[in-house]
Amino acid sequence: MQRGDYAKPNPMHARTEARIYAFEVALGLWRGLGVRLGLPLLDVEYGNDEDGDQHDVNVGDLWFRVGYTWARASKTGILRLGGSLGLSLPTGGDLAADLTSNASFASKTVNPLLQLDLSYDFRSGVGFFAVTDVRWVPYEHKGVHTGSAFTYGGGLRLRLYERLYPSLGIYGLHRLPDKVPLDPMMPMMGTRRRGIDALYIGVGLAYAVKSKPLKGLSLHATVMIPAYQYTRGPMTRLVEKLDFTVGIRYGFDAWKPGKTPPPPDPLPSKMAYR
Repeated sequence: MQRGDYAKPNPMHARTEARIYAFEVALGLWRGLGVRLGLPLLDVEYGNDEDGDQHDVNVGDLWFRVGYTWARASKTGILRLGGSLGLSLPTGGDLAADLTSNASFASKTVNPLLQLDLSYDFRSGVGFFAVTDVRWVPYEHKGVHTGSAFTYGGGLRLRLYERLYPSLGIYGLHRLPDKVPLDPMMPMMGTRRRGIDALYIGVGLAYAVKSKPLKGLSLHATVMIPAYQYTRGPMTRLVEKLDFTVGIRYGFDAWKPGKTPPPPDPLPSKMAYR
């Protein structure tokens, strides 16, 4: 679950609180090859001093990815290289598309997805990681062209007592400006543009259960603190305050029931859903 304060484009002391419930299923196929399927559900409260508060529930875009991870172990540690290709499908409602540029979860079109990641974990328990994620939006819908998004980040992580996995990283978000008609009935009036460049400091902690009957269960939490935000366009003067993610995952090996895979790395919400 992701929780954050997102700006609503209204100068009258606008406020928006968004709770995003992200459901994901992952299936390993063969030697590092796997597929993932996910769908965000948005629960948003917004309003201002003039109109009062409103509440809406909406779904975001359904997405799926096919990925491969290559790993090589040595005397000093384990190197991992991974990548995935996928698509997001236009299942998201109007609310998911109308959130400001740093919180959009829908574009009303089919979009290609690309993710690359690199990590190295030393035998001592110290490791580093880097990840990039691209959502390309090539088409427009009813005169609205949602901006493509590029997210990137890297940092350090630790393995403590074979159960705790704290991490610290810096993450960036570059969102190309949306092109929104000033008047849908009069396209000749032109469009307005809204985009964002942002940097976040992410602090995460994961806990893996090692004993039966809950072996394979992991819990994680991540706080994303905005360090820099630059918005473009008249509808993005207000920016994000804080992003907090908590999650639960359960993994098992369907082919070898007695063996469970290691807990997945706690990806920050900015990287998982943009």
